[in-house]
Amino acid sequence: MPAIVIVSAGAMGSAIAKRLVHAGCTIYTNLDGRSPAAHQRALDTGMINVPLSTLLSRPTWILTLSSSGSNANTTGALPRAFVDCNAVNPKMVKRIGGLFRETPVRSIDAGIVGMPPRDGWDPTFYACSGS
Repeated sequence: MPAIVIVSAGAMGSAIAKRLVHAGCTIYTNLDGRSPAAHQRALDTGMINVPLSTLLSRPTWILTLSSSGSNANTTGALPRAFVDCNAVNPKMVKRIGGLFRETPVRSIDAGIVGMPPRDGWDPTFYACSGS
């Protein structure tokens, strides 16, 4: 199963992480500067807290699920894909994609329709990738 970084252990990020962990994925995050509630959500969902300096050397995928994720550090070993799941305008999508233009990383613009997952409900991910 893939290794995935989820940037943000908020309500949506932790709920998505829980579903992915249940499906057998390994989910990494960095909780530096996050609230005690975020630390608890990450622990409860099975996310693995790692130092920011090594965070990006682990994943196949990076999912950003909060607006702060758009500023993710892109140094170190590169993942295969950076998936921005935030509601951002087309200009921002192009800007984010441009960060990866000279790299082997594919930038994918995605959206999540619905509320965070819960028993009996899984939101739908819509994604696109291309030049």
